[in-house]
Amino acid sequence: MSELRRLLDKDNHKYIAEVKKRWDDFVAKVQFYGVSKKAMKPPMTLDGVEFSIALFKALPTLFPSPAAPPRNWTCQ
Repeated sequence: MSELRRLLDKDNHKYIAEVKKRWDDFVAKVQFYGVSKKAMKPPMTLDGVEFSIALFKALPTLFPSPAAPPRNWTCQ
């Protein structure tokens, strides 16, 4: 909780930059894991939008959940 308070502090002007950095680190790790598990193509053939779509489609495969998805959930 102290880390969250530090990040959300009104005097923390670096908040957006920190969030973007953490997101970039997360995406790089998921990308590596997805390509190594053959759930995703290497990103060199995809532009930013195609990569984001591929990433979101691969997430259920990469991180399976024991809970069933909602009935109206579709991934094509």
